[in-house]
Amino acid sequence: MAARALLETIAMLNSSIEGFQARSAAYEEANRQLHARNEALHQDQVRSLLKPVFERLASLHAQASEMSSGHHANDSEVADDFTFFATAIEELLELYDIVSVGACAGDAVNARQHAVVRVKVTDRPELDGVVARVQRQGFAYSGAGRTMLPARVIAHRYVERAVHANNQSVAESRDPSTEQSATSTSSAE
Repeated sequence: MAARALLETIAMLNSSIEGFQARSAAYEEANRQLHARNEALHQDQVRSLLKPVFERLASLHAQASEMSSGHHANDSEVADDFTFFATAIEELLELYDIVSVGACAGDAVNARQHAVVRVKVTDRPELDGVVARVQRQGFAYSGAGRTMLPARVIAHRYVERAVHANNQSVAESRDPSTEQSATSTSSAE
């Protein structure tokens, strides 16, 4: 009888220990989830506070890249300096897990990564929706599904040749230089 009571007490203790272990594991999992959520919120807060800095760095990157390509033909040393500066900015952004979206002329326009700021009309249908020029490189958080700062691009838009010619003649008729030359021709007569 005493042995039976002892076995029941041991079984009850085992049951209590198993219940405690299950609750402890649940508490640990809840603690891990709260910690992960806290880290995510902290990262979002830091990113939102630093976003204006990242935007300014992206603008400086665009200016350095533009100056590098502008000086490449004239002075390769100056171009190399600007290229170094642009690379240093990219490396600085990578310290915050921000990577370039890699926009370049000839790519298809991707609304998630590119912001079309201007359209360049073309009569070639294969160029419709293709990036003609990158004004500013875009940047995204590494591994994120969204782009932090879309690339500013000029995109081709296909317009049929007849419509393109009509638009060209309308634009020329509105051109002040052609109006001025027409006025000077009529006044000379």
